[in-house]
Amino acid sequence: IKGAINLPMRSALFTALCAWCALAGVHAQRGAGAHSSSTPDVANKYIVTFTPEATSVQMEVTETFILEHGGEVRSRFRTVLKGFSAYIPPEIVAQVEANDYVERVEAEQVMSTNKGGFGFGGH
Repeated sequence: IKGAINLPMRSALFTALCAWCALAGVHAQRGAGAHSSSTPDVANKYIVTFTPEATSVQMEVTETFILEHGGEVRSRFRTVLKGFSAYIPPEIVAQVEANDYVERVEAEQVMSTNKGGFGFGGH
């Protein structure tokens, strides 16, 4: 099927997207003059992904709902995955998750690597 991505591939891409968003947050904070050892603030920040069948109208309705309740859409993803990263007020997270065309709402997380990483020169 043209454009179809199997579930393991979607899961791997979602994980990579989470890592990218976490790293983008670290880079943005450092650029703003934050101390390099500070932890990015990920409170109430989520990555929302939609089902492959979700239409652009359904995605826009979800974005508008979040904005109308004090949230903020930060980055939109429309090529490999359908979704966006956003600040979502805690009181509406369950409502966003309950939408039939929302595949997943996952809290952003801080990720780090070990010094020397993956067994190369680390202790």
